[in-house]
Amino acid sequence: MNAAELLKRLIAMPSVTPDSAGTLDLIGEALCGAGFAVERMPCGKVDNLWATIGFGESPMTVLAGHVDVVPAGELSAWSGDPFCAREVDGWIYGRGACDMKAGVAAMVCALLREAARPGRRGCAALALTSDEEGEAVDGTRHIVEQLRGRGIAGDFCLIGEPTCAAEFGDSIKTGRRGSLSGILRVSGKQGHSAYPHLADNAARRLLFAVAALLRAWDERTANAEKTDKVGGSGGIFPGDSLEVVGLESGTGAMNVIPGIALARLNFRFAPPGTGELFRKWAEDCLRDFMGAEHWEMEWLPCSEPYGGSGEGLLGRVLREEVSAVTGVSPELSGGGGASDGRFLRELCREVAEFGPVGRTMHQADERVFAADVLALAEIYARVLARMPEEDADARRGLGAG
Repeated sequence: MNAAELLKRLIAMPSVTPDSAGTLDLIGEALCGAGFAVERMPCGKVDNLWATIGFGESPMTVLAGHVDVVPAGELSAWSGDPFCAREVDGWIYGRGACDMKAGVAAMVCALLREAARPGRRGCAALALTSDEEGEAVDGTRHIVEQLRGRGIAGDFCLIGEPTCAAEFGDSIKTGRRGSLSGILRVSGKQGHSAYPHLADNAARRLLFAVAALLRAWDERTANAEKTDKVGGSGGIFPGDSLEVVGLESGTGAMNVIPGIALARLNFRFAPPGTGELFRKWAEDCLRDFMGAEHWEMEWLPCSEPYGGSGEGLLGRVLREEVSAVTGVSPELSGGGGASDGRFLRELCREVAEFGPVGRTMHQADERVFAADVLALAEIYARVLARMPEEDADARRGLGAG
């Protein structure tokens, strides 16, 4: 069974978050038959899988991803059953086709090939979860916590998320920006809209505060551009951003001045920025504009940025193999949203991501080109075969220095 055929079988399993829907059973059985030690790591309603072969040898190269998908949405928007894979004109259609069952199928086939390769060295591993598209609490984070508690650490981690923008092979992610969300709550005094002098409009105060925050952000960005500090370390990241993603106030009545209003804010930032830096920046700006009263910030857990200081050994090997297989010279990127790389970087010293074109992910008629799935498995297999020798060469070079 090749990667395209396995992908079709996986699509037929409706693994909407957090249900693995038998996908991990299928994968686990295939890996067990090839000599892998397979362990299930369930947590709450989430199913997780950890598999290794050659454990105890160095280096450990981990392939990682998720089998869960987002809901299909409005079925009438699809040209067929989203959970019945269809191949039309070389394209495989179905929910999860590119995000990220294509990557999972390619990883499994690459691992099976690596297990059968004569002279295999090092340790190959697979980490899969059914909790990436959901809350991402009991999935990869749980796997990493369990492994670290046992004193297990990996060396290289390759994640199969869709990374390519327009053409298969055009982009590799070697880092991700951090994400920090906060809720600004502003208080006033509720009252009748015909008697504003008897009330204190929290919505008005909130709008002025958000406008002041955005002006300060624009000034910060302009100053950063003048000093060439936009884009983050290594130039692979988009510039830092602040977005207002929600404004809420009112009681539902048109004649009531609200006494409480809130804004939901999201920061995206590259290294060397940190969540603490942006928390302090926002609170200092609000304090300068509003003083110490009538507002408070609630900060949600922060996803810190990683990568970008250079492509590293895994990034170099991956870039070479992508170019060799596709004929495309991939760019290094740190754009896009958060991935489980934010957890896996705590397990492995290098993390990179490469997968198919993601233009249709989370859309109706999600699809991936079948030939790209086969090429993806070839790339993963080549990387797995090269990493032990490349790592040994790097260590010898360090020793000689």
